[in-house]
Amino acid sequence: MSHAMIYVARGSVMDSTNNGVNLKNIQKIFYEDDCSIYVLRLVNPIEESLTDNVIDFVRASTGTPYSMREAVLSAGEIKDFNGNEKMFCSRLVARAYAREALINSVF
Repeated sequence: MSHAMIYVARGSVMDSTNNGVNLKNIQKIFYEDDCSIYVLRLVNPIEESLTDNVIDFVRASTGTPYSMREAVLSAGEIKDFNGNEKMFCSRLVARAYAREALINSVF
């Protein structure tokens, strides 16, 4: 199992789960001792304005419904889901970075 979140500020992350897109305090997220957690960063630093735009997109997505079906389908062959407004964790992060042309995305 995997999950993607994006750090937005002051110990807060945003992600998309069964409850849709929401803000969470990382001090209140608990994981099993054997759970591996990785923090990924862009290889090259980006301008603060781009970072702000990525965070603004994620914050503006608050409350967007979750798509279990598309989350499951995304684990297989990548399909073009650009028209769908529902989110799942990796789509939220990918779309936030793709809007600023920081990655290519078909999510």
